[in-house]
Amino acid sequence: MSKPLTGRASDNFITEVRKLHDSALSAWSERRHQWTKDARAVRVSGGQWDVIVKRQREEAGRPALEFPELHTYVNRLVNQGRKDRPQPKVSPGDADSTQDVAAFWEARLRHVQYASQADVAYDTALDGAATGGFGFYRVTKEFTDANSRGAKPSFNQEPRIRRILDPLTQLPDPNCQEPDYSDANFWFDADGGWISTEAFRKRFKKEPISFESEQATQEWARSQDNLVLVMRYWHVEETSRTYGALHDGTEGYLDELPAGSETLNEREVIHRKVCCYLLDGEKVLEKSEWAGQYIPIVPVLGHESVVEGKTILCGIVRPAVDAQKLTNATLSGIADALQDATLAPYMGWEGQFRNPNWEHANKRKLAYLEAAVPTDPNAPKQLPTKTQYEAPIQALTQASLQFGDRIKRAVGYADIISSPSKSDLSGIAVSRRSEQAELTNFHFEDNLIRSQWHCARVVLDLDRALADTPRALKGRRANGESYDQPVTMDDGSGRLPEAKGYEGQDHMRVDVGRMDITVVSGPSYATRIEEELADIAAIIGAHPELLPFYLDIIFKLKGQPELEERAKLVAPPQVQEAINSRKGGGDPQILTQQNAQLKAQVQQMGQQLQQVTMVIKTKQIEGANKLQAINTQGQIDVEKHKLDLIAAILKSEQQHSHEASAQVTQHHFEAAKHAVDITHQTEMARAQMEQAQQQAEMAQQNQGAAE
Repeated sequence: MSKPLTGRASDNFITEVRKLHDSALSAWSERRHQWTKDARAVRVSGGQWDVIVKRQREEAGRPALEFPELHTYVNRLVNQGRKDRPQPKVSPGDADSTQDVAAFWEARLRHVQYASQADVAYDTALDGAATGGFGFYRVTKEFTDANSRGAKPSFNQEPRIRRILDPLTQLPDPNCQEPDYSDANFWFDADGGWISTEAFRKRFKKEPISFESEQATQEWARSQDNLVLVMRYWHVEETSRTYGALHDGTEGYLDELPAGSETLNEREVIHRKVCCYLLDGEKVLEKSEWAGQYIPIVPVLGHESVVEGKTILCGIVRPAVDAQKLTNATLSGIADALQDATLAPYMGWEGQFRNPNWEHANKRKLAYLEAAVPTDPNAPKQLPTKTQYEAPIQALTQASLQFGDRIKRAVGYADIISSPSKSDLSGIAVSRRSEQAELTNFHFEDNLIRSQWHCARVVLDLDRALADTPRALKGRRANGESYDQPVTMDDGSGRLPEAKGYEGQDHMRVDVGRMDITVVSGPSYATRIEEELADIAAIIGAHPELLPFYLDIIFKLKGQPELEERAKLVAPPQVQEAINSRKGGGDPQILTQQNAQLKAQVQQMGQQLQQVTMVIKTKQIEGANKLQAINTQGQIDVEKHKLDLIAAILKSEQQHSHEASAQVTQHHFEAAKHAVDITHQTEMARAQMEQAQQQAEMAQQNQGAAE
């Protein structure tokens, strides 16, 4: 609930706030000025020229051209951040936390990012850091039915991550020491705060700051636009409480423990309360208390350093601006030289230029020019001649190329090798050089990771504070699936009430436990799927025979469940057995017993196969002896199939009995088929082969019975 401050306390408060604002504005003045210059050089047409120099060249009719390159490198850095999305990970931080609870809060952070389209906020802030050294985004709280057409109104709120388009609307505490500004004690936020005087009166039912008042500077009012500023002033109020431990093991704050209790140990605990004030420069319009313990604005910084006691924030643009200006001046010089070449003067005797067309000789094409005959009888009779002038185009072009290389070096994307050989231009070499170039500016991406770590901390802290009644919170898994998790908390009487509609289900407590946060930079979930598919494709490319082992996984990654199920039906036995074991639950004791039984069956069938092998081998030898009268080619074929049969039998002793039996049968059928083709040559051979076939069929039946 917001409430106004009135009276003298409000006047004194405003005076102190304005002093803080002026001190913060003074501390950030140079950083804001440099950010503006860098942003103009990247995004504004004409921003790469000094204003005075550009005006002088234009007044003299000389070209002041721009050949912008800086935006390319800024976009490259920002797009690298888009490619490798940092993702917050949550793990248990104390004994009251569990891995399941941590997994939900991680899913919860993922949901907040998805619902907020937080990528927009991250990209905008990183763009500001890459351009001028700093950018910002904010964490807000919104009703769960916000921007949802047809949704039932709700009193429940949850965090959202929103962008701050203009970094110059932010004035953080200049005394911050942490890279994420989590130690800021105050913060001025003017983002979206400029409104018309009519809108001000309608919203606050008060008169806005007067344009003629002493406080109505350009920072608070713009009379030319009829706009006034409503600024958010964030302030952290810290209070100290004593936490003690008694001799009987009881712990708690001393003001809550029994009076006169003797403590074994004590410590001071700082409690942070964040308040937000709406100001118009001369009065407090509203005051509200933030649910979390951090100011909900997160910075993304560029290169940070301290020089002579002043903090310098710099992006990749500032070191390259001078090289960009030289490039523009050099290429503009080429255009100027080409123009001068066409304006070369004509030389002649006095009186030869009486024809008025000579005034336009260098401005437009004329069919002919007439020259008057010199009146001086001593003057030679010759036509006017044009002064020859050759512009130094090659030298200027070479200079512009050198300046282009200097831009690359200044922004950190210079070629590592000045004169690369063919080996340096190979795919692997180019990739490695690209990685080295990316490493030069990796600290920008690393600073984004730091900011997201703090952002996850702000969101998690706020989300747990907003979940003050039993309800179902939405989570989002890494694969994009959304789910509901009922949560509860102690209602003060030791009870854990259940969320409406989720009675009887497991509820997760949000009022106990501490969570640790880490941020991992890497490809998003969709990119990981693409990488897994690429890895599988590489494996199958090298070993095509492995395709059946991966076919169901390929269809699963591509999100095609029907094809995945069909692929499982034709998967190798090993894969199907693994799938069935997972479906069956996989009791280790039962699986061990089943494995022992299968081994015993395999040994028994192996012995039977050895007996069948000896019988078949004997029959084949007898058949071979009776086929000696057959032609040489036929005998060779029979012997070949006989050897194949023996090899298959030997192999069957080492493989699974079912596969071995199938292979024995296959080779034997091939031998029998060939024997039938030559039965007209000997009846005895035919009888022997049929007998061998019967023996094989009996062996197969015995094996089937054993299975």
